[in-house]
Amino acid sequence: LMVQHPLISVITPVYNGEKFIESCIQKVQKQTFRHFEHIIVDGLSSDNTVAIIKKYADNLQNVLLHSENDKGIYDAMNKGILLAKGDWLFFLGCDDYFFEDDVLEKVSAFIHSHPQAQLVYGNVWYEKLARLYDDAFDMEKILKHNICHQSIFYHKRVFKIIGNYNLLYKIEADYEFIYVAG
Repeated sequence: LMVQHPLISVITPVYNGEKFIESCIQKVQKQTFRHFEHIIVDGLSSDNTVAIIKKYADNLQNVLLHSENDKGIYDAMNKGILLAKGDWLFFLGCDDYFFEDDVLEKVSAFIHSHPQAQLVYGNVWYEKLARLYDDAFDMEKILKHNICHQSIFYHKRVFKIIGNYNLLYKIEADYEFIYVAG
């Protein structure tokens, strides 16, 4: 009996990220779980970001580049949502990375064993504090702290129910989104 794995869409918004984007792509490609697509949404970078991404997108079927003007990070994330073919979405900043090479494999196994899940999250390594952030959340904790968006995998239907990120926020639109979802 073969296990049906969900397609996971890793969405990376980027603007002038030439310093980080190659490392980001390489680290995503190191994942042991291979049933994913890496959608990179570029906001018309003026540096070498697009050339770096194209080098990978031209040679790897699971790396997709979308480059056009946008209204900031949440607009880019919303564009990624629309482009995603996966049932599960994950947002990864161009300067962020998976802590371990089997993160997608572990998430896929969890999703498979919890078919009703709509949101799956875990800890992230917080470089500045040299510690994990931020363990289990409940409504009280969500009112005081945001769940780091780099730790959340969303089922695509969550966005169909709640809608996409609110572009009125320049930062922390993910906080509003999590608050509404929770």
